[in-house]
Amino acid sequence: MAITIAAVLAIGCKKDPPPPPAEPPAAPKSSFAKDPLVGAHVQKVTGCVHEEKMGFDPTTCKALGPWMEAKDGFEDGQADEKLVKMLEQEELKIRAMGARKLLVFGRRYRTDKVLAKRVLDAAKVEKVAGIATYLGAAVARIRASETQTFDRIRELAFKHELGEMRRAIVSGVAFFNLDMAAAFELVRDLGESSDKDMRETVIAALWDGGMDRPDETCKLWRAHLDDRLSENAAALSAKQLALWGRCQTHLDALLDSVEARVQQNSVTDERFLQALGHLCVDQLATTPQRARAFSAARDLATRTTAPPAVRVAALRSSQICKADEGRALAVKLVDDANGQVSEVARQLAAPPPR
Repeated sequence: MAITIAAVLAIGCKKDPPPPPAEPPAAPKSSFAKDPLVGAHVQKVTGCVHEEKMGFDPTTCKALGPWMEAKDGFEDGQADEKLVKMLEQEELKIRAMGARKLLVFGRRYRTDKVLAKRVLDAAKVEKVAGIATYLGAAVARIRASETQTFDRIRELAFKHELGEMRRAIVSGVAFFNLDMAAAFELVRDLGESSDKDMRETVIAALWDGGMDRPDETCKLWRAHLDDRLSENAAALSAKQLALWGRCQTHLDALLDSVEARVQQNSVTDERFLQALGHLCVDQLATTPQRARAFSAARDLATRTTAPPAVRVAALRSSQICKADEGRALAVKLVDDANGQVSEVARQLAAPPPR
């Protein structure tokens, strides 16, 4: 059959089919995949998703638990050399595995100069927040005096580009270096950071890190009672000042701060009221101090404009400070319009067991 001109034109105009899509390059296999100690874990854990901020999710990464629980070959720092080498890899998930495991099982790297410096080298260049949280905590455990690495640790705490790295170091460096006044001073000085999260980290870190320097620690918490930059730092300072058991000379300052907040109707964090309850159980607190604490708690418990969580904390602290009067206050609030307050009031209004 003769081919028509129209058919020829149609064939000539037909476009060539697009080339098939290229196969994605195979992911390079880690040199750790066949390692007799970590290989089986590497093959499973690296199949999990690793988020930039949160890292591996233990609820979806079922292989993470067995990796973190494995003890044989890891206890007492047996595998520190291998775990540090994992920190030095380009593969993100390998670094993440190494950082988590080193934090829990690492021992030798804390006092070994060479290993400590390699950990610090890895921390310096780490740019993934989900890894930095664990790696920074591992850095904090390095014995700076034995490894002669304090200057480098300090530089990371002040200058690393990731807040997660800086805060993780600050969370533990004073406690793991109690023999060094400089480590305490590092943490103390960062209490004046413009980073709100760092200020709260400092307040929390000195619960353990300041145990050998109670006077300085108590003064720092007192100084942050009216922290204008971080309400969290102020609230945590109030709670720890009352709870630590070594800051009794600052209890009047604590009461002054909380009373001013109550008067200004500016209490938004229940930890201020929890601090009053802790003050009242302190055996060295005076009767007038307990009376002031009860009065402030009572005023807030009945203030309907205060947040419910604050009122509940105030109600609980009022009963801690004065059992009978606190119970009478609870009786008055059993029908409070706020369900959360009325429920706790009903619990506290019940007569004590005989």
